[in-house]
Amino acid sequence: MEKLFDLDNVINLRRELHQNPELSDSEFITSERIARFLSHYNPDELIRGIGGNGIACIFKSKNEGPSILFRCDLDALLID
Repeated sequence: MEKLFDLDNVINLRRELHQNPELSDSEFITSERIARFLSHYNPDELIRGIGGNGIACIFKSKNEGPSILFRCDLDALLID
């Protein structure tokens, strides 16, 4: 079976994002980092700037069937 992604890379991305949080409407670096990460998987479309810093990454299948959507927040919460 073909390996779709490297779990270690996903874990490292998560750690990097948590070590460098950005507040709402200021997620410029976070958005760019995620777009760069997703671009390595050759999406059919990578749309940036949705509602500010939002990203849509679209992978089209040659097979018919249901679609899947993952939604994630990019911002951090200011908590002491």
